[in-house]
Amino acid sequence: MKPGLSEEEFYRLADKDSDWEYLDGRIIVHAPASNPHGNLFHFLLTLLSVSADEKGGTGVRGSRYPMRLDVNWSPEPGIVVSARAARMC
Repeated sequence: MKPGLSEEEFYRLADKDSDWEYLDGRIIVHAPASNPHGNLFHFLLTLLSVSADEKGGTGVRGSRYPMRLDVNWSPEPGIVVSARAARMC
């Protein structure tokens, strides 16, 4: 972990192959995933993706998709499901 890093510095240093996330102004480095974790991730991502396709209007993203909650908090959840906002007439 490297404390005191700004959000701008984090995104300048990070690239698509970086295995870290930005939490509370710190870089958190992750250990490699195990085979059971990879299998469970694949199963859940497939299950949620199929369900989202059937319902429509929902997006499913795998890990490594940062969710910027504020300038010091950009976690990368394992799976993100987002519903598109309904259109108002």
